[in-house]
Amino acid sequence: MSTTLPMKLGKEPLIDAIFEMRFQSQEGASNILAGVLYTALSGEKKIEHLPTASLPQQLRDIDPNLQFAPVIRIIFDKFSVSIGDKSFVIGCSMPYPGWKVFKKNVMEVVTATQAPCIIQSINRFSLKYTDIIPTNNHNDSSTLLNADLSIGGHSFLSGNYSLRVEKQDNDLLHILSIISHATATTRDGAIRNGLVVDVDTIAGIADEPMQNFVSNLPSRLEHAHLANKSTFFKCLTESTIQRLEPAYA
Repeated sequence: MSTTLPMKLGKEPLIDAIFEMRFQSQEGASNILAGVLYTALSGEKKIEHLPTASLPQQLRDIDPNLQFAPVIRIIFDKFSVSIGDKSFVIGCSMPYPGWKVFKKNVMEVVTATQAPCIIQSINRFSLKYTDIIPTNNHNDSSTLLNADLSIGGHSFLSGNYSLRVEKQDNDLLHILSIISHATATTRDGAIRNGLVVDVDTIAGIADEPMQNFVSNLPSRLEHAHLANKSTFFKCLTESTIQRLEPAYA
């Protein structure tokens, strides 16, 4: 397989792209951050209260499954930011606007949240990309992956399967999830079927002050994005990449 990564794909399989940041904050951070972002973000906006908002604050604080759950969502332009008391997630509508545009919006949101000094320190951030590559049938997925998995002499890359593996990559952790055949509804309501390749790239940060984090974020984003993209293409055979019509310039 070529070591050069495509600049773009003619047949784009991407169905979701998100940035997540987890942090330590003052109590009730979600409401304050929502107000700050609603004022700071330009253009037409819509704010939504999510089902988690109806749960008591104390329950959200002690339940590990709820600590990072968003309670408020702001939709702006072709993006959204879902805000919790200890995290927020930035997502974008499809078609994907490209890395430069996505990164610009991530920086705009993160920079705006440092002003009220509500966020005390950063624990981690992540970039997660989910792709669905169309397949003719369930067995077709085994020919798309650059992978070999067998147990007891039996291959598990034919038929139905679901894999989740973690791979440490120096300062990054990649969580790779692969499903042989699935159906998904995109943010725009479109139905997609095929092989799911989901790469979640996590950068752990040891309680870094918010101001330092914002200063270092542009280079860290580039680093995480390149590692995520490289991991995705390493999962695919050369024939699969050619099927997606890669452009290298």
